[in-house]
Amino acid sequence: MPKSPKFCKNHPQETARRTCYYCKEPICPRCQHHYDKHIFCGRWHFMLWKAGQLIRQIKKQPQTAMLLAVFAVSVLLIVFYINIRVAFIEEQLKAGPPAPEKMIRADTTAMTYSPFMADSTRLQVNSSMQFRIAVWPGAVIAVQRDGQFTATVIAKDSMLQIDDQRLYSGPNHFALWMLDKQGKSTLIDSFTIHFRSARLDYLSRYVTRVSGVKKVLALTFDGGSLKDGSAEILDILKKNKVYCTIFLTGTFIKKYPDLVRRMVHEGHEIGNHSYNHPHLTNLELNGSSSTRANVNRAFIHEQLQKTDSMFYAITRQRMAPFWRAPFGEINKDILLWAAEAGYKHIGWSQRCDTWDWVADTTSALYRSNGQILDHVLTLEKSSGLDGKILLMHLGTERKADYPYLVLEDMIQTLKNRGYRFLKISELLKKKAGKELLSGLVRQ
Repeated sequence: MPKSPKFCKNHPQETARRTCYYCKEPICPRCQHHYDKHIFCGRWHFMLWKAGQLIRQIKKQPQTAMLLAVFAVSVLLIVFYINIRVAFIEEQLKAGPPAPEKMIRADTTAMTYSPFMADSTRLQVNSSMQFRIAVWPGAVIAVQRDGQFTATVIAKDSMLQIDDQRLYSGPNHFALWMLDKQGKSTLIDSFTIHFRSARLDYLSRYVTRVSGVKKVLALTFDGGSLKDGSAEILDILKKNKVYCTIFLTGTFIKKYPDLVRRMVHEGHEIGNHSYNHPHLTNLELNGSSSTRANVNRAFIHEQLQKTDSMFYAITRQRMAPFWRAPFGEINKDILLWAAEAGYKHIGWSQRCDTWDWVADTTSALYRSNGQILDHVLTLEKSSGLDGKILLMHLGTERKADYPYLVLEDMIQTLKNRGYRFLKISELLKKKAGKELLSGLVRQ
């Protein structure tokens, strides 16, 4: 029996995959606070858990229990006071961020490591800033961006520096609050930073075909969770000296590391196909391209960066800076979030989905392997395949009539008609030149 989904205790409409380490209640990503290598639903439950830890340590050392107890109570009182005051600031801001008072524009195309996955190899668009504030020593500064607190820092001297404040594409509304020695909270400043990156704009534009090129196309494969036929496909590609871009999920990489290493060794380009092939939009539910309720920026980043990290751990090579959304489900927000992680979406050209993934012979979408071959070759005759991207799959649920059985015939026929097969990076270079792609390739 599949487990029923859990919902956040603070946001009942949001599904929750994590629980508070103290109260064990389910919480969504918005409610997750990371303290001391654990996840809590708030500072108060962290403090209660920490107090319990301290009490257990004191009980183990009865000879110093009284001294430690006095010290612990003093520390807890100080920290409790600070947390109460910070919570007071948060309550003041719940009604919404203050109206912006300043307008600042920022533009950058630099790259840095992702803050979402410490072990990720993906270099993404750097969009962070630093605050330097003159304050009283001991003052507490709270930073708010778009209604969410991003940092709370206690000043050690008269100049406080707050690093790595993330900027997202478009307007970012900031508010700075200060709590002085007397416990008085004051709004220091509020302002808006409009962030835009030329590289981010480029990565956000998806590709389904490269125009202006002749007699070249990209043969691409998606690898989800099945490997049936994968070895045979690689054999055919090797025999015919065809190099492809293959989009793999983290699930595929984890289950079939030897196949992945073989793909790399034989010269294929590996793109990202998410970690576990989730639905990203409501297309399947109601035909809408709106983002699913459980999908947000952090979810997209984790799906891509977890796969990227796993690929590097297995191959010691980096994935190509391209991704293909599961089921082809994208919208403007999803493309932007993936671009922030350093990925450009690669779809497939019109009528270039071979439908080799359909295994139900009674489905109207089903094509036998002969029909797949006829479809591709007829499409080439009628409208050409110049600069187009062809979609096929590595694994299959078919028990017979395997699509890979006609793959060599398709390759040879297209070669005889004058076509060359390119990887996605090569196809983009054909149109854009090295300069455009150099923003994607990591040094």
